[in-house]
Amino acid sequence: MPSNLEYLRNSGFHESQVSHARTVRGRHLMGRLQLLRLRILASIAKGRVLDVGSGDSYLDEIIASSGLEVVAVDFVTAFLHEIRMRNKSKDFKIAYVRACVEALPFRNATFDTIIMAELIEHLPRPDKAIFGMMDYLAKNGHVLISTPNRLTNPTGVGTPSHLNVFTYWSLYKLLERFSMNVRFKPYPLFPALPASLHRLLYRVGFRKYAVTEVKHRGVLETLLYKVTKVTMHIFPLAPFLAFSLICEAWLSEGARIKK
Repeated sequence: MPSNLEYLRNSGFHESQVSHARTVRGRHLMGRLQLLRLRILASIAKGRVLDVGSGDSYLDEIIASSGLEVVAVDFVTAFLHEIRMRNKSKDFKIAYVRACVEALPFRNATFDTIIMAELIEHLPRPDKAIFGMMDYLAKNGHVLISTPNRLTNPTGVGTPSHLNVFTYWSLYKLLERFSMNVRFKPYPLFPALPASLHRLLYRVGFRKYAVTEVKHRGVLETLLYKVTKVTMHIFPLAPFLAFSLICEAWLSEGARIKK
């Protein structure tokens, strides 16, 4: 199995990515859900923030607008350029660094919050990536992770560049392996389906429908989004059905990380 760095260098990974910024700008269902996910992550960020695998997402702008200092890291220069151009006239504290998740140019214990948003599913070794983040985490710092839910999200198993797609239990188990406390955040629930059916839904146009603007569909989209948001209130009863998994993880005091 290649390392994360070898995969990013040789796979043409960046060429297959859909612009997250373009998706969030839309008023369609996926755009609304993406924006909700970013706002949830931003609401629990604290101190100095490292966003690993930032892509061209609006997450860093949302966090920086609250006055926090953000370092956006991505292997793809074009993504960093896109964020920089969007914010060149704004007084945000955002630094842009081209680097790989396995070779970050920072000192140890530098960041209070480390974010890995929609990243770990793209990596051949997500365990190594998460383990590597521990060095850069300041005392009492936390790691924020979001990733598609294998059970409920057609884009999870349907997207070709997703190498490791997690369930609630598998993500919890992975973080627990590093002696971390884990808290999942409420997010809209969707029905669980077999992976084969999710792949079929994706192929027949789930993503295209979900991210495409269609005239006169605004009322339906708004209603559907509001219905899905209501399910957040019953999240504690069925967290494993969240459309995307969003969690906060921090090291237990005196914990020894299991490699």
